[in-house]
Amino acid sequence: LRTILLFLFTIPVFGSKFIIPIALLILTIPNFKYLSSSFYFYSLLFCVPIIFSKLFFSTEFDPTIFYVVVSILISVNKISISNKSLKTILFIFIFFHLLSVVSILQTGYDFIPDFIYGESRHYVQNNTLINFRPSGIFQEPSTFAIHYLIIAILLLREKTSENIKYVFLSILASLFTFSVISVLFILILIPFLKKAKYIFLIFIPLGFFIYEFLNQFALNKINNYFDIGIQNYSRFELLFKYLDNFYFAGFYENLSNYVAYDLGPIIFLFIYAGIFSFPIIIYISMRCIKDLNLLVLVFTKISVVSPLFWVVLNNKRT
Repeated sequence: LRTILLFLFTIPVFGSKFIIPIALLILTIPNFKYLSSSFYFYSLLFCVPIIFSKLFFSTEFDPTIFYVVVSILISVNKISISNKSLKTILFIFIFFHLLSVVSILQTGYDFIPDFIYGESRHYVQNNTLINFRPSGIFQEPSTFAIHYLIIAILLLREKTSENIKYVFLSILASLFTFSVISVLFILILIPFLKKAKYIFLIFIPLGFFIYEFLNQFALNKINNYFDIGIQNYSRFELLFKYLDNFYFAGFYENLSNYVAYDLGPIIFLFIYAGIFSFPIIIYISMRCIKDLNLLVLVFTKISVVSPLFWVVLNNKRT
């Protein structure tokens, strides 16, 4: 139950995004004694400068840092996330993935995201490869892809032949959300996939799919960024605005007016707390040096307020 809730952390229940985090926090309380591990100690310690900056230098207090601390606490787990739990979640995601595809083909919109969030973000900018992108139970297809990739990363912590097959399935499913970041994970995970039986049967069609994906979808998306000006694109607008009006303690306007979390944890933390974010950024970067998959994940839109980010950041299977 706790593992499932971790993967559904951002899903609103009865219109509220706080129900699942509160439930997870309650389930975590008995495990607080495990905070003695160095990972949790340093993660929380390096958040202290950010808390200091927000209390003394911000004109308008933003409680994001406390959401980060809560997410670190929630990532504490007495028992490792089992392979069985990860595989169960993978098949749950695939079920909702197929449901999204059927819903869009039959009704013209993604039923579950439309019901949960009030919108269906399946539309795709003009390209010759696809007409829609499924979101499963998430608001955006790219968020769906990231959750698939987290499953793959955690399964790869134990490089058994059985796990490799599910890693491949997870990566393949993430590709079919048509998110660019999934292609990078394919390149990184290829050395592990050679252990999978019958990989040669799907290598050629997979290679063709990736080529078409990059040529007809990803490049079109990148070209669109530059056509409208990357600084004017909603995802990068906040970064350029902060660099143009740099303040040592972080961005001084209300972040809710911008697309902030999509910039990834490193850039978001820098914008959020300026130089006071350097200790935690350096700590995250040092852990990425030892894990190439984690390095790629850091450059996705995964949020620092997601406990799954801190679960993956920990080298142990927690």
